[in-house]
Amino acid sequence: MKSRITEPTLDWDEKGNPLSQLHSDPYFSRENGIEESKQVFLQGNRLQERFAALQPGNEFVVAETGFGTGLNFMLTCQLFRQQAPPGARLFYISLEGYPMDSRQLQRAHNHWPQLQEESAALLEHWPARVPGFHPLQPFDNVCLLLIFDQAQAGLAELMPHPDKRNQRLLPRPVDAWYLDGFAPSRNPDMWSDAVFRSIALLSHEQTSLATYSVAGSVRRGLAAAGFHCTRQKGYGSKRQMLVATLEDGTAAVPATSHSKTGKYHQVWHRCETNQAIDTGRVGIVGGGIAGVTLTIQLNRLGVPVDLYEREPHLAALTSGNPQAAVFARLSTDRGELEDFALASLSYACRFYLPWWNAGLGQQCGILQLPRDDVEASRLQQLHSKLPPGNGLLDWVSRENASRLAGIQLDSPALHMPSAGWIEATALSDSLGNNDKIRIHTGHTPTIRAAENGWILGQHGQERSYRNLVFCSGFYDSPEGFPSLRYIDSCIRPVGGQISLLGETAESAQLKSILCQRHYLTPAHGGAHSLGATYRLGDSQLDSRPGDNSENLGFVENMAAFAGSQVVGARTGVRATTPDYLPLCGPVPNPESLGRSHGYLAQDARQLKDIPIESVAGLYCLRGLGSRGFTYAPLCALHLARQICGLHSPLPDHLQRAMHPARFAIRGIIRSNKQRN
Repeated sequence: MKSRITEPTLDWDEKGNPLSQLHSDPYFSRENGIEESKQVFLQGNRLQERFAALQPGNEFVVAETGFGTGLNFMLTCQLFRQQAPPGARLFYISLEGYPMDSRQLQRAHNHWPQLQEESAALLEHWPARVPGFHPLQPFDNVCLLLIFDQAQAGLAELMPHPDKRNQRLLPRPVDAWYLDGFAPSRNPDMWSDAVFRSIALLSHEQTSLATYSVAGSVRRGLAAAGFHCTRQKGYGSKRQMLVATLEDGTAAVPATSHSKTGKYHQVWHRCETNQAIDTGRVGIVGGGIAGVTLTIQLNRLGVPVDLYEREPHLAALTSGNPQAAVFARLSTDRGELEDFALASLSYACRFYLPWWNAGLGQQCGILQLPRDDVEASRLQQLHSKLPPGNGLLDWVSRENASRLAGIQLDSPALHMPSAGWIEATALSDSLGNNDKIRIHTGHTPTIRAAENGWILGQHGQERSYRNLVFCSGFYDSPEGFPSLRYIDSCIRPVGGQISLLGETAESAQLKSILCQRHYLTPAHGGAHSLGATYRLGDSQLDSRPGDNSENLGFVENMAAFAGSQVVGARTGVRATTPDYLPLCGPVPNPESLGRSHGYLAQDARQLKDIPIESVAGLYCLRGLGSRGFTYAPLCALHLARQICGLHSPLPDHLQRAMHPARFAIRGIIRSNKQRN
């Protein structure tokens, strides 16, 4: 984790308006924040007429530098819900390097009773203040992507590294920009030439831009990046404001190509957005946590789903543990797996809130106990990189850890207060009584390709789908599909067994999940869940006494429960990948990869505008490993939006890192090294 976010240092004036101590600047106009925002950003970008002109299925993208109190977002959201036709969507991207906590936001929002509904929705979904991408869905037709990072670093993660050779496939999603950082003289990094170049690279020919600043450096920087700037009458005491449109989108691309092209320049993973796409009813094969969360995410987008499971009921196999911990091992390292784990944990803790609030599972927090002094130092370092009271991680003393756990502990711990445990059946039960979701269990469906999609048969009845998703965990795909066999080859089994410990008077005091090498949950239904063992390459589902003994050996390191007895056990098979990241996205056509991307075998630094050829209408969400309940919700959101032709809420490097074709690409690159 490389954190570039900082806790804001605020003053509050006599009217209760927030001011930044660091930048010596108010967050919004002291004359009238709402009216200034409406004039500069909403009217400056002509949003009322543009929202009204949208067609059902269209997604309008607004991007903002400086989220601040969220005033611009709330006003935009309100206007969109008033003016846009049914079926249109708003995708709002906002960067913030100094995110407020929910109490500070609430205090600022008290000035605006006319935005009470938007404020309540934003505060309800407000994420932990940790670096990275945070997708929120405060309303059915609105997705807010908060990027907690400094402006240039956050913008850079929205696209591959730019190069003349990949320019045609660079994403240019933004329709309107709000430049709303603190004044350029007080916050120059947010108004740098590098920021302006990134803004241009993310813009298309119809993109508009508005800002309150008419500083010469801003006008010159935007003009150099390809924007045509015009000054207009400003709000109140400000004489002028600035509006701009993109004239030359190539001006922002460096004139000279990079001498060395790394994987972050590659564009083979990019998927074209197609907002006019009609997904129809989507077929999903596999009723574990991946299939269930994908059904939920597609349903939230209004897409009907048929979910197929070969077992008699959903979550019958590996996902069916009675208490699945929502947990991830986080690290101070900066890498794809570390970034993904942090983003997934933050999102999952918000995703499960409706079930936790309904008493289905428990948001009891997790205490990660260090295994030794080296790990204790690492966990403390992890905590020190984040703002205090960030909502996701806190380093606590032995005394406080014991208080949170409800039992005596022997070490300090990393506390994750917003985490907990969930039961897959609670999620699958919520799919019932929904006329857009049909569940088919008890038999493996037959599958065959059709001219315009796929046909699935079960119990003598066939149904056709334009889009089909495999969420089948470790279990093999059906015969006759080479592309799915390639996916199978990327997955390896890891068996594991949890032990159920009978509750005792002493163990009943446990209030939080304890985690070290294994995890131990508070009692539920008279038993604690303890596990799980790790059997690499083992796909057998038998319960073994030796695994129970192994689990008991670990529980003694975390909590001494006198008289605890194993009263049951449960075995599952995790589906893992060599790099421990999921396979999430369109399924590639393996027969075409060697032809289209064989050039990488000669020189892996080559960069060509050749996207991966995928099997039309075929996707997968597999390889979640031992963190399925943590990883699945965010993966499902990414894939659901991709199937619908909408913009992904993930940074570009994670979209590439999870793409199912990555192992084939690496194989092509390695083939040259092996020949040499």
